[in-house]
Amino acid sequence: EEIWFLVWKRCVDKMVAQQKQLILLTQLETYGGSQDKPGTGKIDFMQSVQLLYLQQQGYRFYCVDIMDFCHDLQPVLTSAAANDFDTVEQHLMAKRSIPVPLANV
Repeated sequence: EEIWFLVWKRCVDKMVAQQKQLILLTQLETYGGSQDKPGTGKIDFMQSVQLLYLQQQGYRFYCVDIMDFCHDLQPVLTSAAANDFDTVEQHLMAKRSIPVPLANV
């Protein structure tokens, strides 16, 4: 076994012992042309090795589309990337702890 895999397994075993939730991030799959379909479960080779270990150990895990995962972690950035500046403004204003007075009202 390679050293990265031994370290990864040790970390996963520790997370399971601490009752943390394990998440397997999946990628978009393309079905002809440019039609992307999220959440279909495409993983790369190293992830398949990791997935096999999780299954062999009987560890419970959740599959999450990488784009959904990033959106949930960084809604302002993903909204800006999608040119959805109304949502960007809503997220930024919701994070303010000090009210900003309106000027020239």
